[in-house]
Amino acid sequence: MGRWVLLLFLLLAYLTYQQNTTQVLGPQLNWVIESNPSNGTDRANSICMSEKFLYVVGSDYSLNRSRWRIEMREKISGKLNKIWTYNISDGYGELTDCIIIDDKLYVVGYEKEKSNTQGVILIFNVNLNLLKIEKALNIDIPQKITTDNKYLYIIGIGPHYIRYGNITIVISAWHIEKRALDLSLIKNRTVTLGIPLGIAINPVTGHIWTYGIEYFFKIPLIIILNENFTQIKSSSLDIAPLGITFDYEGNGYLFGIGGIVKTDKEGRTLTSRELPRSYGYRYSPLAGVFVKGKLYTTIYSYLSIWDPVNLVILKNMTLFTNISDIDFIWKIVPDKYGLYIVTSVNKSGDYRWLIAFVSLPVNVKVLVKDSFNNTKDFLFQLLNETGFVVGAGNSSKNFTLFSGKRYIVKVKAFGTELTSNFTATDGLNVVVVVPTTKVRVRAVDGFGLPRSWPVELIGVAKGNGTIGPVEVLGNGTYTARVLAFGRWFNSTFFAVPGKVQNVSVVVPTALLTVRAVDGFGRQRDWPVEVVGVSRGSGVVGPVEVLAGTYTARVSALGAVFNKTVEVRPGENATAAVQVPTALLSAAVVDGFGSRRDWPLEIRGVAGGRGSVGPVEVLGGRRYVVAAAAFGKNFTEVVDLAPGANATVVVRVPTAKVAAKVVDSFGRQRDWPVEIVGVASGRGGVEPVEVLAGRYVARASAFGREFAVELAAEPGKVAEAVVQVPTAVLNIVVLDDDKKPLDRYVEYVAVGGNSSSKPPRELELLAGRYTIRARDLGKETSSEVELGPGEVKTVELIIPGTAGFDVGGTRVTYSTAAALVAVALAAVAGVVALALRRRRRQAK
Repeated sequence: MGRWVLLLFLLLAYLTYQQNTTQVLGPQLNWVIESNPSNGTDRANSICMSEKFLYVVGSDYSLNRSRWRIEMREKISGKLNKIWTYNISDGYGELTDCIIIDDKLYVVGYEKEKSNTQGVILIFNVNLNLLKIEKALNIDIPQKITTDNKYLYIIGIGPHYIRYGNITIVISAWHIEKRALDLSLIKNRTVTLGIPLGIAINPVTGHIWTYGIEYFFKIPLIIILNENFTQIKSSSLDIAPLGITFDYEGNGYLFGIGGIVKTDKEGRTLTSRELPRSYGYRYSPLAGVFVKGKLYTTIYSYLSIWDPVNLVILKNMTLFTNISDIDFIWKIVPDKYGLYIVTSVNKSGDYRWLIAFVSLPVNVKVLVKDSFNNTKDFLFQLLNETGFVVGAGNSSKNFTLFSGKRYIVKVKAFGTELTSNFTATDGLNVVVVVPTTKVRVRAVDGFGLPRSWPVELIGVAKGNGTIGPVEVLGNGTYTARVLAFGRWFNSTFFAVPGKVQNVSVVVPTALLTVRAVDGFGRQRDWPVEVVGVSRGSGVVGPVEVLAGTYTARVSALGAVFNKTVEVRPGENATAAVQVPTALLSAAVVDGFGSRRDWPLEIRGVAGGRGSVGPVEVLGGRRYVVAAAAFGKNFTEVVDLAPGANATVVVRVPTAKVAAKVVDSFGRQRDWPVEIVGVASGRGGVEPVEVLAGRYVARASAFGREFAVELAAEPGKVAEAVVQVPTAVLNIVVLDDDKKPLDRYVEYVAVGGNSSSKPPRELELLAGRYTIRARDLGKETSSEVELGPGEVKTVELIIPGTAGFDVGGTRVTYSTAAALVAVALAAVAGVVALALRRRRRQAK
């Protein structure tokens, strides 16, 4: 069925093509545009073109006079894009010719104000913005402008002055100027007298060909100059030339009123074709161009195709209809799309511009290729711009089409229709590229290694491990997928035409190994698993997994430890689940750092005497170590980091205490002394181990108790010195003359102590005392203040005891005086008695 459809399609295309072949035997009018700027005389004098636009120069009629006018039009369609006009301030003018060089438009013309006519040269950019205007030197009316792409060459009519005595005659002459592209004048010359009609440069010799009418004999001439304006040749013609064109060998074709003359490149006539002069310009070739081995000229409203060898008309094609009159000024310019023709026509007295585009028969080849430049056997149709099928084929085919016309190629490939538009030019190869991509698909794991998983290029092909290369339509999005681990893995890609794309569908696998380690990084034989994947003892793996997040789990020491592991594609990952173990040891010491055999435990873990461990515990936790001593518990708290090897020492804060009793003179005494609640003795207590703290040492002396506190610091020996505040008292008993009366002392009392002799070195507690003494029946007392450690001697003077000793007996002076008084009294009594006797006797 498909083959019959193909044959029917090709037959229809062939018949359609044959039906239209008669249209491509000669030129074909593509479009004609009338531009009627005014109701007056509008003249189109020349046409030139850039890459995209046509520029038609001439004049229109405004304010009852002619003014400069340029129309900028699109080349393919003739659509008007922009207009530029210029009013001559006090006169009129026309633009006569133009050329394009690079991105500049050069235009020549003239302006006439009152009696003065002045030739001008203008420069525009391709957007029709005026850049510069310059006056010609001796040219009143420029006729033509041409270029060798280095300089401008302008020819026109100018005055020539001839004096005959006092008379000056002004006649017209051919004037030519050579200018730089910035319009600066390089050289000028008067070629000859008469009317110049044109100028051209032979593309083979580079010589400048000028042509026109000689003044005196009205002979048509061709004058050839070199670039320095030196004349090379001058010859007459049998026609009045209005234009010239050259073929590939430099042969010239001059056409005008009267026919066509063909010359060689040196200007020598080779052949000619005369037309009756009575026809006038209406039936003369007024413009022409040599294209693709044929000569094209305009004759009235026709385009004529000539055999350039024999100058025989091969075909005439009607350009314009319903035209009452045509101007004698024509211009034809060719490009790859065809011929552009401009002239002016008269319709009922209204002159207007006429612009035409003529397509020429050209050879075009249509090829269908893929993006790898391979010709592909795809069916295609060729349509004209109206959508009519003019041909068909597959792979490649040659067609004769019309230049400048738009065509469409439709290609059927990969279940879709592709179109390509082109404008026909001679020798054009229309390559319709079906945008194809070659695709190779393979399944790889996360390490980039090929795997034999099922693979599919959706809608195109299937396989195991690899597909292709297969050719697909480019500029599209495709999805390749692989089935692995019970899931589909997709890779969407954009098919880039002309590329061989290697598409790897990556199944994002990885290798995962899980180990159980303790807090010291040592592998342990605890149960370990990758949850939902695999289990083991101490280690699991390596196991192949999909990239992602997994839970690794270890059970140890009565707890479960999880670790989240993220593996990336292509990663050989090893994860260690660390059980945060630590080692813990404990010991108990006294305040002096000496290890003791007291009970000790790590609560909830282990116990012993003196020391425990090392034992393995979980790190990251807090442990309490307790020791018992002196009826109390002593604890240490430790926070263990995983991997720590810690020893906790419980220090029982013991100390040693001792005591002694001394007097105020620092002498240890044999008084009773005790450390309250600890130990006792006489004179002192030897060091005894106690818990650090505060203690009281107490001593008894002189019927009183004396105590001191002592602070027992851990690890230190504290000795308490109980000082009894004693003093020493010496008592001396004296008479009034401060002489000792010790032998006569009856008693001496100090406080509660008394003696029959004055005491010496009497030890007392410090304090205030009353001393009493009796001697010779007399008593005395005295107060004394004794400070701790003070040795004091107190003199007691017993009044009335001064005297003298007689035989070991003290006779006080008062006793002696009494005895003397008694004696004296006795003597006095004896004396008195004697006196009385004497008196009596006297009597």
